[in-house]
Amino acid sequence: MEILLVLRTILAYIAVLLPGLAFWAWFHNDEDDPAQSLAQILGISFSVIALGALVFHHIGLRVNGWVLGIFLAICLVLAVIGIIKTKPKFVWWHWLIMAGILGGFIYWRLWQARSLVLPNWVDSQHHVLIIRKFIEAGGLPASLEPYLPGPFYYHFSFHSVVAYFASISGQNPALATLIFGQVLNALIGLGVYTLTKSLAKDWRPALIAAIFVTFVTKMPGYYLTWGRYTLLTGTFLLALAMAFAYKIYSGERNTGNTVTLGLLTAGALLSHYLIAFMLALFLVILGFAWIIDSIKAKQWDFKILLSLLIPALSGLVVSLPWYLHVLALSKGRYSVGISATRGHFLPKPEDWSYITYVLGPVAAYALIALALIGLVVAFCKSEYRKIAFWSLIITLFTIPTGIEFMGFRGDYFALITFIPITILSALLVFWVAEAIQKRTSHEKFANIFLVVVTLTMFFWGIGQNKKAINSSTVIAIQDDVEAMNWINENLPEDARFYVNMIYWGYGVSRGVDGGGWLLPYTGRFSVAPTTFYPYGMEAEDVILWQSWGTRASQITECDESFYSLLADADLNYIYVRDGVRPNNQENVAGIQSQTLLACPGITQLYQNDSVSIWKLD
Repeated sequence: MEILLVLRTILAYIAVLLPGLAFWAWFHNDEDDPAQSLAQILGISFSVIALGALVFHHIGLRVNGWVLGIFLAICLVLAVIGIIKTKPKFVWWHWLIMAGILGGFIYWRLWQARSLVLPNWVDSQHHVLIIRKFIEAGGLPASLEPYLPGPFYYHFSFHSVVAYFASISGQNPALATLIFGQVLNALIGLGVYTLTKSLAKDWRPALIAAIFVTFVTKMPGYYLTWGRYTLLTGTFLLALAMAFAYKIYSGERNTGNTVTLGLLTAGALLSHYLIAFMLALFLVILGFAWIIDSIKAKQWDFKILLSLLIPALSGLVVSLPWYLHVLALSKGRYSVGISATRGHFLPKPEDWSYITYVLGPVAAYALIALALIGLVVAFCKSEYRKIAFWSLIITLFTIPTGIEFMGFRGDYFALITFIPITILSALLVFWVAEAIQKRTSHEKFANIFLVVVTLTMFFWGIGQNKKAINSSTVIAIQDDVEAMNWINENLPEDARFYVNMIYWGYGVSRGVDGGGWLLPYTGRFSVAPTTFYPYGMEAEDVILWQSWGTRASQITECDESFYSLLADADLNYIYVRDGVRPNNQENVAGIQSQTLLACPGITQLYQNDSVSIWKLD
């Protein structure tokens, strides 16, 4: 069985590559190196899978094994015929080197997650629930029922890709999210490489930027602690879309690049709303640059503008139905303007403290210093001025003034600033190396400088980023997984659980242990049904469920309040992991197994080292 699971997992990774490979076989760029080619293949695949989910949703067609098989067979045939017909340049040792470096990136990300048995923190729970529903519905669902009531509206590129991967690999959605999420985290280096290479036309600063973003900056590696997988997907697609937009603007206009930009735009728009805003910002900057260049040249070349507008607008048009769906159902949850969250605009000390934490560690502060110098230099170089303007605006948005753009606070933008930080710092190092080469007339001195700086930052960074997990955000342990596997095998699907809870925010409480994973992992309802339930739910039902969570977070004994909650929420099972101290608080949270032993009307069904499961008689 284990060998079969491994083979299916390998097949699933190949299946993820096939849609993009089929496109690349016909529309590849011969001047691209293997890293750029693989990034394009993956970006196309992610976008095609997300768009396929949207199209099938609108026409009401369910994806099953036969549909997947036919789709993969078509992709394979197109890829083989395209490669035979177009004969792309293939230097095997270039691909081998790229595979080795990317393999190192993936190993590092998986090593950082080695202690986790399930994806981390609270966002991961609803991501896995959505993926579970994707698999069961055979595509993009209209709702998450029977798990959560109300219509489904959310960015879904990540969920569609992982559901596609998990369906083929046969992996549990939770495990698929954890593993594929870390592979995706490693791919950010590939995306940053592609964007930097499109700017500098040299692989050296591109590789340096990829190393910086993988090993030196806290983000995106720290996304693992928060479970920000949707933002990971969006960041990867954002970097690729920016790279191809810049390629087209710089004169590399062909059918392949045009269609790629359109698909990447759609994939990025469906991946995360913040990513949509940041991509739109970069495209607007390119548009202003075209106007300025046209005025200077006294010649208006509309081919440049149209070559950007047509694919970008095409990506917007195909994703627009989903955005209209979201806006119609979100009931004001998403802002589309500029607002102030407090009465003053001067950052508070605690605001700066959080921003500096996000932008850390110390090694990353050194990159920020280099990037600020690089930003000034980039403004002095016309070919880099567009990325400099974009980087400057993102940096200004990061300042915690209390102003929200499109509903996003400054710390949200801080989560993306690793892109300009790593690219501009790598470019500065490269420019210094070029200056050394001009002064000495020896390329080897410049390359030695690049190697020394890169290795210094590499070893400094890995020493500070070895721990990518905040222990206070680890909710589930192996005992929880074993208990939930027992639940899957032994308890009815309509079982409803009481779990210990604590206040999380926005009026919502969360489970303190694996009980918060009961709904996404087993499909059984719990009084902690992930923090996603307010999306799409009727207001009165939200208030009711919030009240259940508030009441559960205050229970420590099997008194009248405990039994009344069991009755009001129709709960007939109890899940407890002993000794949990959420947020490093002094006291354990909620009711404990020793207390339950003395509770009338309750029978113990299961016990391992720390988890016990009980039934209300």
